[in-house]
Parts: sequence; structure tokens; C-alpha cells
Amino acid sequence: MLLNLFLANQLWQVSRYLPAGGALSASEVEQAKRALASAGYDLTASLPRQVPSLALLHVTRQPLAAADWQRQVFGTAETAKTVQDGKTVYLQKNERLEIAPYGQVKFSRLDYRQGTSADSRQSVERFLRERGFWQEGLKFDLSFPGEPGTIYYRFVQTFQKLPLFAGYAEVRVIGGKIGEVTLYRLQALEFSGREVRVISAAEAMEAFISKGLSLPDKRIVDISLGYFSQDYNASRWEIAPAWRIAAAGGQFFYVNAFTGELEHQER
Repeated sequence: MLLNLFLANQLWQVSRYLPAGGALSASEVEQAKRALASAGYDLTASLPRQVPSLALLHVTRQPLAAADWQRQVFGTAETAKTVQDGKTVYLQKNERLEIAPYGQVKFSRLDYRQGTSADSRQSVERFLRERGFWQEGLKFDLSFPGEPGTIYYRFVQTFQKLPLFAGYAEVRVIGGKIGEVTLYRLQALEFSGREVRVISAAEAMEAFISKGLSLPDKRIVDISLGYFSQDYNASRWEIAPAWRIAAAGGQFFYVNAFTGELEHQER
């Protein structure tokens, strides 16, 4: 009986946010794949079949204390400090740390060749943990190439097992050395209003195809459902669920999972 109660609770925890709503049929999945192929796209990721019901999500900016970040990253209070365009900037030897008032933290090396070696995702994650950039709920998202000799590793913030695509840590590795870390954090508060069934991944892909976008690399490497928000000059706001479509070249496209509108693209 105890085992059954435990399993029932685990099932409820997993299904609380994702599975309610329905699922795509096998024929609908195949139809979506054919539509992508006809438009010249190569789908290398699986097409999610779940069509859940979700609500809006209240978020706020995570407060950033520049002095705390300085101690966290550099481990010392003896760091040159300036203010540039409203951003607090710390310099220590070959390293620069920039904290913006709207929530972004950026770490870079003036000479990346003197940086920490990174030959795998695990070594990148270890660096984030050692230098204080890691946070609870962060998980590996994907990696993609940049300019020659450069690769990006992206980690995404999560809430209740759902990705918050606007909250992330992105690491730029140049020539096998960590050259830059960009971090942006949101603070999820609570779900708002009643749950509404989202559009399916197939419908999101249809909306994406209809835009007739020209991409240098038309391989679709990931299709994921989560929450996305552009940056607003507000202390608290609501964000809607979105399908994130990622291309192999590092381009991200977000389709509002309630309206089917292409909301934003990055890179």
C-alpha cells in the first residue's frame, strides 16, 4: 500500500503540469514532418506529442547585489570597480564582471587564451559551479557552434520542471578556453488563472513554416515547451507558455503556445 501511494504521488507530480490535455496522433506527427521536409527543414529532434493545459506564470526580476556577485565570482573584495552606462563593472587581472540593473550578469576574459580549459559540457558546468554562476533549477539545454573555433553551451532555468527560456546561463568557449559567461535570471512566483490547452507542437511548426524564414542551417535540433518572455521594464509581469524551436546554427524561435504567433527570435 505504501509503495502504491508513493508511485501515485510520483505520477501526480510528473503529470501535474504536462500531460493534461491530449496528444498528437502518429499520423499528425508524420504530417508535420512532411510539411517540414517540404519547406526544406531537416528535423533531427523528436516532435513532442503531448498537448498539455497550462496557465500564465507570474515572474519578477531576481534582485542582484553587485557586491555579492563580486565576492561570489572573484572571492575577494579587492577588485577595481567602476560604473559604466548604469552597469557596475569589476576588473581583476584578466577578468571582467558586469552587472546590469535589469538582471543580466556578464563575465568575460580580456585574453581568453589565459582562461580555463573546457573540452566538454561537464567541464563547463564545473566552471559555473566553481565560480558561483550555478543556481538551483538550472539544467543543460543545448550546445551550438558560433564563429570558427567557438562553441556555445546553454543552460536553462526551470520551474516546476518546465523550462523558463528567458532565464539562462550561456557559456562561450573559444579555442577550447572559456571566454565568456552571460547569465540572466527570472524569479518565478506562481501560476495565474485557469489552465488552457496549448497548441500542439505540430501547430507551432506550421506557424513557424508559414513565416518563410531564411536560415543558414535548416536543421531543427530541438522543439520544447516552456515559458518565454522578452525583457520588460517592470518589476512583475505574466508570461505565457511558448514552443521553442532551435536551429542547428544557434537560432531560437518562440511561438506563443496560446495564440500561435511567432513572438521572438534570437540570433
